[in-house]
Amino acid sequence: MAPYYRLQYKDQLEEKENQTNKAPKGSITIISTPLCADETFPKGFYLRCMNGVLWLRGYTSSDDYIFNPGDRIAFEKI
Repeated sequence: MAPYYRLQYKDQLEEKENQTNKAPKGSITIISTPLCADETFPKGFYLRCMNGVLWLRGYTSSDDYIFNPGDRIAFEKI
């Protein structure tokens, strides 16, 4: 699902502020069923625009990670 979103959503706004251990500002996190139980394996993807370039990036997180209320999230239902 994430690659399809990236191909369709081409007018994503860029946010300059960088954050550590949080979803980047302006990004859209796409949550799906994990493919692997290993915490070092990507749990999902996020879309962002950085320096005028559209990105589709994987993210890792622990199972108890708490997303921020302002995060934009899309869920993949299987």
